[in-house]
Amino acid sequence: MNGRFAIRLVVLGLVAAFTTAASADASNDPPEPVEEADADPLTDDAYTPPQFKKRSAPFYPRRQAKHRRIGRVELDFRVDVDGKARDITVAASEGGVTFEFASVKALRRSIFEPARLDEQPVEAELTAVCEFGFEEADLITNYTPPGARQRVGSPSSELRVRRNFERADTRPRSQPPRLTAGNRKPSGWVYFADCSLK
Repeated sequence: MNGRFAIRLVVLGLVAAFTTAASADASNDPPEPVEEADADPLTDDAYTPPQFKKRSAPFYPRRQAKHRRIGRVELDFRVDVDGKARDITVAASEGGVTFEFASVKALRRSIFEPARLDEQPVEAELTAVCEFGFEEADLITNYTPPGARQRVGSPSSELRVRRNFERADTRPRSQPPRLTAGNRKPSGWVYFADCSLK
């Protein structure tokens, strides 16, 4: 047994010596010249990036709006050849998880014009930035609460609008109107939420 073990050690030593010598010879050879690639085959005429076909604005989360919190969410996603957002991941987020959920939902509802390469639709990877904020409105003149229709022309329609306005203001606190991008509150604050491509 000891003889076989010694033979194995000698064989392994020889193999190691030859591999070390071969790698040393290979490292002394000068590297082959690398051919520089031609100019980028994708020209501005051949590639068209994806664009929004139907942009869906995210809903401002109620609790965040109530406490006047702002947020910013950066999303990485892929637009398939059908114009749908796929593989949506949150790259960066400020403000909380509720802003992330609202942003992802808005991106899923949006429809895109797919990227085109030589007039053929192709998949593309994009980054979208969704911003949530508020600002104090200087003048709120034509505030119409959600659900109130504004019809002009007859006194009965004006009475109905006024009645709906009063009903909206006296709603219980547990059922505030749903805030969407651009809804105005009687308090003078305008909430906005929008997604744009980076």
